[in-house]
Amino acid sequence: MHNLNDRYHALFCTNRSKDLPYLAVAIRSLVEHFGEPERLVVHVLRTHLNLSHLKPLEESLTDLPCELRHHCLHERLAPYLEMKDFGYWPFLWFDERLPNGLKRLVYLDCDMVVCDDLTPLWHLELGECVVGAVPDPGSRVHRCSQTLAAEAPKLGFTYRPDDPYFNSGLLVIDLEKWRAEAIPEQVEKLFAHDFAQLRFHDQDALNLLLQGRVRPLSPRWNLIESLFLYQDWDFDLYRAFGPPQDYFVPAVRHFSGSQKPDTPLIRRSEAELYFQYLGPTEWGIPERSIREAFKRRLLGDLLELHYIVVRGLRQKALHTPYKRLAEHILRAPYSLLLYPLIYIRRLFLGGPVADELSTREEPEW
Repeated sequence: MHNLNDRYHALFCTNRSKDLPYLAVAIRSLVEHFGEPERLVVHVLRTHLNLSHLKPLEESLTDLPCELRHHCLHERLAPYLEMKDFGYWPFLWFDERLPNGLKRLVYLDCDMVVCDDLTPLWHLELGECVVGAVPDPGSRVHRCSQTLAAEAPKLGFTYRPDDPYFNSGLLVIDLEKWRAEAIPEQVEKLFAHDFAQLRFHDQDALNLLLQGRVRPLSPRWNLIESLFLYQDWDFDLYRAFGPPQDYFVPAVRHFSGSQKPDTPLIRRSEAELYFQYLGPTEWGIPERSIREAFKRRLLGDLLELHYIVVRGLRQKALHTPYKRLAEHILRAPYSLLLYPLIYIRRLFLGGPVADELSTREEPEW
């Protein structure tokens, strides 16, 4: 029998039934790559969902060697649950349901696929930092830092646009320091009457409350690559983490925002990765009409080619890009003929994407 802190504790949080397939994939992929899965404890925190809602999830994970624990925060957070945008916030109260004395926790969003062993995160040296987290790729490109800097004074904080801004989708948490900082208590004090004040919700709040006490991690631990970030990737933001060829081989692929792995705007290789883990679950691989399946495959192949061209050939940020290109063309030769369509604004993907696809100078790292 292992002691409490001899085990690896991971946390997920959900309050929507439609996120359960993503959660099943995240957990299965985490366990498959984990070095010692029998020592892994996966905590699932929920609000609106009851145990009957979670039955398909339970049945999808029965073959895994990890331990699965469920925790409900609905009663505790009842005064807030119907408030606008509060759905982003509940995981911040996780410590009220976890075992007393736990010292280290890794939190992951549901919309992730794990591609490597995450064990090193539990052994990460945090020093005086409360959490370890990955700088958000939208810090400057999507003006996350700038908008937070504009809102901070209204809440009594100082925040500069060039301060480090992290993504809260993966957090390595020193629980002793987290408790000392009294994060949930501070959140309730600041936002109890309006949880919709901040553009990026709990993520903005954590960036305010933990300024200077976050250890930056390589983006390979929380890689966010929406279509809109292919061309606008901020290589300078990650200069300290080595060559991009390495961090674009992710340990965790995070499908943040609306570009989920089961939607049309996703690369074929990423869709296949997701459905590889979805197949053994209660949700299986969804049946699609011949027309819809063809459309998804066509679009997925075009986006795959676009990724190789932009990230590999133009930015030189992938390992063996020419080999990848050759393999892709052999697999989907028609995508080369149709590729020019991806630059036609209204005919194919719409205005914002066409802007994102415009030619830019090759970045320097």
